[in-house]
Amino acid sequence: MIIVNGTIEVKRKDGGGIDPTTGYPITATSEWGECLPCQYLPTENKQARSLGEAVTRRSYAILLEGHCGCYPCINEQIRLRDCCGNIIDEFSVVSVTPLRAVDQTRIDV
Repeated sequence: MIIVNGTIEVKRKDGGGIDPTTGYPITATSEWGECLPCQYLPTENKQARSLGEAVTRRSYAILLEGHCGCYPCINEQIRLRDCCGNIIDEFSVVSVTPLRAVDQTRIDV
C-alpha cells in the first residue's frame, strides 16, 4: 500500500518518422495521459554547476500500486505533480522496476 502524495502523467507520442515521398521528418504529436496516483520520495537534491551556472540536480523514486504490466506505457517521460496539483517538474524515466512482493512499481527519474 502506498501513501499517495502526488500524481504522475505519462507523455504519449504519436506519429513522427520520415515522409517516404519527400524524405523530410514528420513532426510527432504528444499529449499527457491521465493522472495516476503515486507516492514520490526525493532520492537526490544536490547543488551542481553546469556551464559555470549553479543548478540543482533532483531525482525521485516514484511508487505506483500494481505491477509493471499495469503500466506498459511508462517508458520515456513523465510529469510529476504534488497532492495539490502543482507541477513539480517533467522528468525522463531512468528505470521501471516491478516490486512483486508488495505489488508495486518503482519508477526512478
